Amino acid sequence: MVKLFARLVLLGLVLLFGSAAGLVLAKANNDARPDAQAMVVLGSAQFDGRPQPVFENRLRHAADRYKQSAQLIFTVGGKLPGDRFTEAQAGKRWLVANGVKESDVIVVP
Repeated sequence: MVKLFARLVLLGLVLLFGSAAGLVLAKANNDARPDAQAMVVLGSAQFDGRPQPVFENRLRHAADRYKQSAQLIFTVGGKLPGDRFTEAQAGKRWLVANGVKESDVIVVP
């Protein structure tokens, strides 16, 4: 029983320190990401054409990457009955309002 407990503790420590090392290495290599020619932004909640926080964060990240290297952004997402806009449309509106050329955003409802 003691050996089993010791093995479980050791396994937990290995996983903990391995995860921490992976995060440190990922942060160190953050600037080494390859340039993207196109990106896909998955839709999330929107309210009357305004992206809600999770969706807006995705769009903000895409807009930042677009300014660095991307050539196209695909916004993806549908709508519920009664909605005036799809998630994809709301995403495009937000991106264009935040500096992305309208012709560089492709809506996929």
